[in-house]
Amino acid sequence: MSVNVDNALLVVGPEALDSAIAAVSDPSVPIQVRGQLYAGLRRLRLRIDRVLRPVTQELEMAMVAADAKQWGPLKLSWRSVDVKWPVNDEANWGDNQVLSDLTEWRVNPAYRPFIKEIPAHLEVDTAALGEAVHMGDPAALEFWTLLKEKRYRTDQGKTASLSVSEGKAA
Repeated sequence: MSVNVDNALLVVGPEALDSAIAAVSDPSVPIQVRGQLYAGLRRLRLRIDRVLRPVTQELEMAMVAADAKQWGPLKLSWRSVDVKWPVNDEANWGDNQVLSDLTEWRVNPAYRPFIKEIPAHLEVDTAALGEAVHMGDPAALEFWTLLKEKRYRTDQGKTASLSVSEGKAA
């Protein structure tokens, strides 16, 4: 890629970007130098994001229309929007059905890490459960499904999200 800077032609290739990224994260490089590199990389990222945003939306819509989950290294996933955990609402701290369910589930050693005891009530540890679901833990996925079925976890829908794998496409 070439860029015209003050009437001088500057050639920037992947090696220059890799070097700049390495320097920004290297604590032995003086902070003033890292700051300047960071500012340049940040401006570049903002410009790239502005250019890619409409393309991203177009790709998301095309993949949804084609019912495609992956095109080469490009993957389409879905993110929940406006997630709520009614199971942890203060109104449910004394609800016998919720407490009974959580107490019963807490006996299961696979679910126990995802239920925490707060003085006087139990709650779902949403951070621990979310991390385990993200990692594909079968018990976490099963417990998450149970919570969804009971409407102890709700969301307002899903939104498409693109990601690009750095390895070879499956």
